[in-house]
Amino acid sequence: MKLSGLIELENVSYHHENDLGESKIILDDISLRIEANTIVSVIAPKDAGLSSLMKICANLMEPSSGNYKNHINKEIIFLPTEPSTFPWLNVLDNMNVMFKENNEYLTREVLNQVGLDGYEDQFPLESSYSFRVRLALARSIITNPKLIVVDESFKYLVDEDRFDIYEKLKALQKIHNCSFLIGTRNLSEALLLSNRIILLAKDPCSIIDDFEVNFTQDSCVELVNNEDFLQKRNRIIDSYRYYKNHQMYRFTI
Repeated sequence: MKLSGLIELENVSYHHENDLGESKIILDDISLRIEANTIVSVIAPKDAGLSSLMKICANLMEPSSGNYKNHINKEIIFLPTEPSTFPWLNVLDNMNVMFKENNEYLTREVLNQVGLDGYEDQFPLESSYSFRVRLALARSIITNPKLIVVDESFKYLVDEDRFDIYEKLKALQKIHNCSFLIGTRNLSEALLLSNRIILLAKDPCSIIDDFEVNFTQDSCVELVNNEDFLQKRNRIIDSYRYYKNHQMYRFTI
């Protein structure tokens, strides 16, 4: 018998009603399943409804129709675009609020895994976006979730930090045996991080492609010049060329 995924969406749609009472279809007939121990990226054009889909997957919003099945109860963490930290608390205290009882060994171990060892006394308010992303990842992973839903949380990373955080996220997934569902408009980000990529169209948002990504190299730096990487990136570009109003300037390549 085939095991159920962590979460499942069956024919999910979402309608938004404006102040005039007019209803617009944001998500249309979305069906997907997220399995254990995997990284899945969802690529969508700007304003396609990606955040709505991520919040439904994280059980923070209810769909207008269709079925949402959560097989892992409350073991889901949602990371918004702006890293979720307490700016008035230092790094160590940001981590400790995640526990009823402090676990200093685990805290320091996870901080080391995201590259923040030695920064326990620093405050997020005084730190870079990259620093706050690392701290948000550490705060998420330390609660031992089954699924972490990432809503374009890496979009403002500078290039010198981007690859390092990608590598650390992939390592976190293997160390902690969790899954990531990543919403993004960055094609390379999706390819570098994922085992599977789902492409969404716009107006309304619906799935136009869903494919596996299995590269032999683990290093992000090595992958960007890999022929298979370039072919899969071209597959994404070609998929969107079939849909009007999906010009590639809406994406980061």
